[in-house]
Amino acid sequence: MDKTYMLMSVKILWLMVAITTNAREISKTKHLNKKTSFLGQCKRYDPKLNACARRVFNEIKEQLVYGIPELFLPPFEPLRIPEIKMNQDTGGVCMQSSYKDIQLYGLTNFTVKELDFDLINTKLKALLEFPKILMQSLYTIDGKIMMLPIVGAGPCQANFTNVELDVNILCETVSIDNQVYLEVKDIEVHYEVGNVTMHLDDLFNGDKALSESMNQYINENWKILSEDLRPLLEKALRESIKSTSDKLLTVYTYRDLLPE
Repeated sequence: MDKTYMLMSVKILWLMVAITTNAREISKTKHLNKKTSFLGQCKRYDPKLNACARRVFNEIKEQLVYGIPELFLPPFEPLRIPEIKMNQDTGGVCMQSSYKDIQLYGLTNFTVKELDFDLINTKLKALLEFPKILMQSLYTIDGKIMMLPIVGAGPCQANFTNVELDVNILCETVSIDNQVYLEVKDIEVHYEVGNVTMHLDDLFNGDKALSESMNQYINENWKILSEDLRPLLEKALRESIKSTSDKLLTVYTYRDLLPE
């Protein structure tokens, strides 16, 4: 159950690594004529490339509150998502659910624990840590958790603490119109969450006793529920990361991103 919430938060977490966004396609010519000031600051063969990349990443972090259209990143404080739907039947979780008017807080307060480029193999590794993420939304849910029925609709809130996101992106170089671009070849994503607490209002048509009992059960068993859906969540993260990365790498050449 909390998996669905985790999907929303973790999916957005990766936005911190300059991906995951619902931004529409923007003109390639427009962006190439007006390059963002964040690009091209670090030189490809600088022996201190990783230190430079961390510095630029922290500059990007400061602007995430307002959004960075050139990097396909919307405003992050809060990050607003119109709707997410899930139809899940894995392990102990079998349910249909949707979440509307989603607001995520805390995505700009993160620590870059690791950010490394491997130029020989065109790989990027990023390790980010978020001390706290708050999610608020309106939900509808119908199904079962560990054989227990769950149904309801109303406001919900979830708190995620000590979230760690580990992302590895493997690229390859391609030549298009005599320009060299990077193209995502493979993505690996892994996440860890220290703790999750959540509350779903108005479960079971507002039955207070049943609602509180189910909320307590979810909070006591969130780790078990989380592992049931880990493959689904990490797959969703990979797809989201690739989608937005493809937009970014189609607009900017390898030289735009990392000049020689």
